[in-house]
Amino acid sequence: YFKTKIKSGEKIEGSDVEETEKIKSKKSLKTLIEKLQEMQVLLREKQKKLKGNILNDEKIEETRKEISALIGEIKKFNREISKRTLSGQIYLVLNDEETT
Repeated sequence: YFKTKIKSGEKIEGSDVEETEKIKSKKSLKTLIEKLQEMQVLLREKQKKLKGNILNDEKIEETRKEISALIGEIKKFNREISKRTLSGQIYLVLNDEETT
């Protein structure tokens, strides 16, 4: 009985350390928002180049792939920011999106 209690106590302490490390590794909300804004500006620039036909045919396909990748990253950042704010969490719940 005593050995079991000690082992379960050790597991609890270990999980606290893991949670603390996860919190430290997370970027602050301000940092996430700044990064999101930078990506949105970059996305707008790439879309302007694509619409303005400034690029040759080879670059057009490459730019489309970059735009697609940026859109995916922006969605991830929006989701991360939404998880950290109350209004964002409400939005995720109302739209049946997973919040965990």
